[in-house]
Amino acid sequence: MTPQIATLLVVDAGNTRVKFGVCRCDASENSRLPVCEHIKAIPRGEELPWDELREHFRGHDDERAIVTGSHPPTIHRLQNEWPRDLPPLNALVDRNWLPISIDVEFPERVGIDRLLTAIAANVVRPKGEPIIVVDTGTALTVNAISDEGAFLGGAILPGLELAARALHQYTALLPELQLNELLARVPDVIGRHTEAAISSGLYWGQRGAVRELIDQMGRTLTNDEKPSQVLLTGGSARLWTYDLPDGWMHEPHLTLQGMAHAAVTVPDLFGPVP
Repeated sequence: MTPQIATLLVVDAGNTRVKFGVCRCDASENSRLPVCEHIKAIPRGEELPWDELREHFRGHDDERAIVTGSHPPTIHRLQNEWPRDLPPLNALVDRNWLPISIDVEFPERVGIDRLLTAIAANVVRPKGEPIIVVDTGTALTVNAISDEGAFLGGAILPGLELAARALHQYTALLPELQLNELLARVPDVIGRHTEAAISSGLYWGQRGAVRELIDQMGRTLTNDEKPSQVLLTGGSARLWTYDLPDGWMHEPHLTLQGMAHAAVTVPDLFGPVP
């Protein structure tokens, strides 16, 4: 079959950062994730570097620009500031059209980022097997996808940066550690000063919590002792990749890839920004 390559400029408007990426998708090949390149992440609220974006994201006649995310005010900002010399910006039309079954009590309340990572996970999920997605963003989510590819829900807990900020804001003396400090290296488990103790608690505590969640979810999904397939993504995933557990796969841009895959799978999923 002749490849049907589509070039998409995808934009994830998150709670902390806005992430841009060019994704190249083969519409005739559903078993591979889109290839994302020229990734650019901007802290939410900062000035958007349009000249740099033009350099990386323009020049393809078939290019489309699409946006979604968990922070609606940022989506509106992108709509208002979007340059005319970039491809017109399109947004999610109806989440009910997403190419995934959502098996939870309130499907309309599930974060769009969780659904997009699940859509991407289904591309690489072994046929007939469940998979668990760990997304290390502002909030850390651990999400279960069934052996038939349905989003089943999961668990939500504070991400590293959010937990560090809370420790500082709700105590009198504890300092606030910045994310780049927390991601610099795997901390010693016995912290010999306050900052080291915070790093240890945040990292090893979160790692233990996620391992326990995966263990319990795996037992629920498979009813046996077989380790679950785990897919790791998100902005703080780098800290986990220093010592990636057996059976885990790392895809740093899963939300962007899920967005691109959904756009190619359901051509009318993204339309003009209202």
